[in-house]
Amino acid sequence: MKVSAAATTLILALLLTACAGPASEVAPTSADDTTTADPWSESFADPSPSEQSQNTHKAKKPKRTPKAKPTAQPAEPDPDDIFLSRVRDGSAPSFEAFPDDQLVNLAQAVCGDWDDGLAWEQIYASFGDYDAIESAYFMAAAGEAYCPSLYRYMQKRIL
Repeated sequence: MKVSAAATTLILALLLTACAGPASEVAPTSADDTTTADPWSESFADPSPSEQSQNTHKAKKPKRTPKAKPTAQPAEPDPDDIFLSRVRDGSAPSFEAFPDDQLVNLAQAVCGDWDDGLAWEQIYASFGDYDAIESAYFMAAAGEAYCPSLYRYMQKRIL
């Protein structure tokens, strides 16, 4: 693909304008002149003899910026909040009437039974008259929040 000379000139002008920064930073060369001074002309000019003598000393090392202090680790989500958000999302209406503290105690009891070696089916059967799907949902929410091994077991059985 060939690029015309006009296009090349336009691209270079845009690049130079972008590198120069806002026009307000570059002052005109005289009061009559409305064009901006070349921002690069001073940067690449040969140093005067007095500037050369000043530049003979060793260059200073750049200052080291202090390392950022480690930030605090994000707080672990509260298991009670995880559990209650799952149970209170409308998926287990049978449990809506219970206060939060009773639901948390029941969920922790479910995990205590699991940790004591009761089978999933035995814990599930203890829910008795409650809706079967809601009871399973409650157990999954309890497992997710308080006993991940129960949660993983239920995932394997269901999925």
